[in-house]
Amino acid sequence: MKVFLKKNRFFFLSLLAVLFLIGYSVYEYATTYSSAFSDNVFYTLFTIFVHFPISNLQVAAPLFIMIAAVPNFQEKLKSGFIKNELTRMSYRKWMVQNVLSAWKVVILFPIAMLFFIVLSYFVSNRDFMYHFTYIGPLNPELYPSSFSFWFYYLLTIVTHSIFYVNLGLIFCKKNKNAIVTIVEAFLVFMGLNVISELGFGTLVGRFSIFPQYAYLFNLFGYWLCDVYTLSIKWNFVVALVLALGSLFCLYLTYRKKEEVLYEVDS
Repeated sequence: MKVFLKKNRFFFLSLLAVLFLIGYSVYEYATTYSSAFSDNVFYTLFTIFVHFPISNLQVAAPLFIMIAAVPNFQEKLKSGFIKNELTRMSYRKWMVQNVLSAWKVVILFPIAMLFFIVLSYFVSNRDFMYHFTYIGPLNPELYPSSFSFWFYYLLTIVTHSIFYVNLGLIFCKKNKNAIVTIVEAFLVFMGLNVISELGFGTLVGRFSIFPQYAYLFNLFGYWLCDVYTLSIKWNFVVALVLALGSLFCLYLTYRKKEEVLYEVDS
């Protein structure tokens, strides 16, 4: 157990931080919000998500995932431990094994959302059915009481998390310090969001024949669905493109064994 906890300490650190943020937000809602205990479970959950500290998760999500995934990979890479392991397996096998191991942290947010739903149940009217009168007659697939909603919602969150992991691992190659790696990767992500939302999003919103799809270019926007959300499936498509694109960049970064080992020694 001690070995397991030590190996996954950064994952549990990130998870506990997110759970604390959720717990504190639910407490704030229950003690200060006028409609506490009177709305249904899912409306309560997303009300808390919009108006209380947990809303910061939309921006901080990449940080939590990178903190959970990067340090272990960075340590194996820069401590020289990779050289010992390469005496027992091929470089390709080592990369696949360790990237897949880093991807395991993507369960962080599904666990957190389950915790969020449970707490929301206790500060709501305990009704799980969604009533469209709350925010208007949305597409039925956006009703949080439907299986389709939660399937694509969680799938989108997991796929975005894979993108965050890939981004963090890309910057491990040139850095020896996990904190520097995480900061660099996060700043690059923020830059990508600016380019995506203000660049491509503005072009699509103002100058294309499909302005309704402009919201998809906000890389933070997948956490919440509102009257502007056309389909949660499109949110997943965007996440999949980001995950596959970052995976290709990860492959290009680590495809040459000699370069990687040179960086380890430098």
